[in-house]
Amino acid sequence: LLAQTVRPEAGSTPINAAVHYLEDPTATMTLDEVRAADAGVAFEPHQSADAVNFGLSSSAFWLRFTLAGEAMQPQRYLLEVGFYALTDVRLFHPDGRVMETGQHQPASARPWPHRHLVFPVKLTTAKEQTYYLRVASVGSITAPLALWRPDAFAQHVQINYLWVATYYGAALALLLYNFFLYVSLRDRNYLLYCG
Repeated sequence: LLAQTVRPEAGSTPINAAVHYLEDPTATMTLDEVRAADAGVAFEPHQSADAVNFGLSSSAFWLRFTLAGEAMQPQRYLLEVGFYALTDVRLFHPDGRVMETGQHQPASARPWPHRHLVFPVKLTTAKEQTYYLRVASVGSITAPLALWRPDAFAQHVQINYLWVATYYGAALALLLYNFFLYVSLRDRNYLLYCG
């Protein structure tokens, strides 16, 4: 099956509908074996705009997708796997580079420091590039994929942090209010109620 090429749009571009996948039940396949299986048309199309989701499985899954940029000169984009709990995720670049990350890897050691799994990629209009993403996990295997422009991703992250800060700020305000109420009432039952 021919791969649908994903080109970045304004902000983020979901790429789930362009993904083809291959299940590796033994979780031992190498990239060369995966490419040979790809040449033999073993990959199946995901055919949905929803997140790629395989549920609980001990298999590894190989996702294939083709990306292209907006300019002749290489420009950096960010590929986000929007589910933090994946144990082992590896992105195989067309030039042979491999980037690895996962839930147990510290954010400082990830390809891009973020709570989700994010990979930087360089794309041009001159050449469509096929990427392979190997996903395995001890938990649920869910991989919502999106291609981001770096500036749009930074803005998205700041808005998310604003909402998280608002949530924790409201929780802290309630905690302090109830603490001062306890101090003024000196009623141990109120403290137990709040707890």
